[in-house]
Amino acid sequence: MNEVEELFQRIKKMRNGEEVICNHCKKGVMIPVGDCKTTKCFRCDNCGTRLNMD
Repeated sequence: MNEVEELFQRIKKMRNGEEVICNHCKKGVMIPVGDCKTTKCFRCDNCGTRLNMD
């Protein structure tokens, strides 16, 4: 699986409310800021790294 496909799979899992490990710190879990189905931002609960999808 290439890098782009892997990213799309991670986003799909986050949108479905599944746990996704942070790519930056490898310890935290990416959590939605608001509803996981509609939010444009996910944040790591350990290091604070954010994924903004605008």
